[in-house]
Amino acid sequence: MSDAFGLPPADEHRILGDVQLTSNIAAQQRSLALQEAADNLLDKALQGMHDGNQERAAKFLRRAAELPWDSHERVHPAALEAHMMLFNAVIDAMHGSAEGDMRWLTIALRVVDALGERAADELRSVLAVAYNDEGPTPKEAKQIRAALPSTSPEIDSIAYELPESSTVDEIVEAVEPILEAFIAYYRSYYEDRPEA
Repeated sequence: MSDAFGLPPADEHRILGDVQLTSNIAAQQRSLALQEAADNLLDKALQGMHDGNQERAAKFLRRAAELPWDSHERVHPAALEAHMMLFNAVIDAMHGSAEGDMRWLTIALRVVDALGERAADELRSVLAVAYNDEGPTPKEAKQIRAALPSTSPEIDSIAYELPESSTVDEIVEAVEPILEAFIAYYRSYYEDRPEA
């Protein structure tokens, strides 16, 4: 039996479709749980870094790095969440700025210059997204473009470069500079805000 287009009724091929749908939902739920766990652990690591308690920071960063591979997002949860923390801090500042207020960008560019290479590259990857996807003003776009590699305004986050086979030590080594970039930006933009 078929419909006017010669296709079988939906119910005849739904059995496998339902299995796939259930599998996708389960993978997504697992992914969200891993992201939430990484976020929680990285918040604790950041608090340790912020307070100068390196032992606490290292402990929670390592625990975040020990979370299993997220097969749904195809990324290590700690790396993804660290990247998203930095991304959200910068992009929220961008979109929360009044027209003509480039403080969010001025601080990002100053922080890039002060960071080590890996942390600076991570912040540049966020600026590349701002340049390509977030609609900067022409003046902002010009300054962002000047801070990006001359070959391409595309820079991948460290988070997406880690293969599934990465060791816990490799994940820690990749995530730590992302957190350093986040703290540097957050302190400069959010904590050192001029009084209104």
